[in-house]
Amino acid sequence: MPELYVALLHLPGSFVYAATRAESVAAAVAAFGDEVIGIEWLQTFDSLPPDGQSNEAVQAVLAGLLDADVAFVEGHDEDEAGDPAEVLKAHVDHWVDEAAERFGEFSIGAYGFAVELRIDDEVELGWAYGGAMSPGAAELFGRAAEQARGGVDRGDG
Repeated sequence: MPELYVALLHLPGSFVYAATRAESVAAAVAAFGDEVIGIEWLQTFDSLPPDGQSNEAVQAVLAGLLDADVAFVEGHDEDEAGDPAEVLKAHVDHWVDEAAERFGEFSIGAYGFAVELRIDDEVELGWAYGGAMSPGAAELFGRAAEQARGGVDRGDG
């Protein structure tokens, strides 16, 4: 049975909200078309927190599905994306809020993040870490890299 997917997509020169009904994430991405440069976020409508479900842009793009299989609503121009540090802070805030909403009370142990920094024509990998550097950081980033590749390294060989 198809699920309702919503997304914030990066198209040439702008960001747009999009929605479609699809059997899978891959099918949803395919439905959004060939002009997609990147996906800021994509998830089922049911997995959005209540404030995300009631978001004006999300509601507008859902209304567009009444007349089409895929709907798009203008977001903002590429040049209006804002301060990259603020975007990073918003991602972290969303991650923490989502964790609190889904799991209730929790504690944060070691934490870290890696970001590709583009400075003029140079690309640097920047990272930050909180917790014991040895052996914690190497193990944490190793587990994250393994999970990104599609499996979770549980340290059992």
